[in-house]
Amino acid sequence: MLRVNRILFKTECFNYKKQRVVNVPRHIVYNTVIDIPQYSLFLPWCNRSHWLNNGSCTVDSSIKGQNEALLDIKFGLFHESYVSRVSYEPFNQIEAVAANNSLFEKLDTLWKLDEIDQYKTLVDFEISLKFHNCVYQRLMKSFKYTITNAMLHHFIVECENRYTALECNRTLIKTA
Repeated sequence: MLRVNRILFKTECFNYKKQRVVNVPRHIVYNTVIDIPQYSLFLPWCNRSHWLNNGSCTVDSSIKGQNEALLDIKFGLFHESYVSRVSYEPFNQIEAVAANNSLFEKLDTLWKLDEIDQYKTLVDFEISLKFHNCVYQRLMKSFKYTITNAMLHHFIVECENRYTALECNRTLIKTA
């Protein structure tokens, strides 16, 4: 019976890596990824998100550091919150690791940003995920590529929207 339980309840860590060239300057990509309080506005499964240590303050995007954020995720009947420890090196890298919590055995997210030129960024996105709950892990196995591809897609669309808005504002200022 023990062997059957191990087979039925054994789950593996899900690893996903994707590299994309984004037609957006690196500082905009970095500022979008580090802007955790705005996640609920553009990530479909993020119900709420905010920095814990700074209250309503934003992270200084010019200083290397670490902070904690609370994220509230809702996907169908699944609704959970967790704390993420976020380490950042301005304009180069952001790493988020789920802190001690009951939801994830492991959740590591890494964004590496390389400037191709002043208007293009090479984005390396990695996520490693394993739930404590084997039912959640089995569900994740069914939707893993849908969720991770959608997550990356929504970040990139938000980067493009922010860049377009910035360029429109510059054009308006020049013509005024």
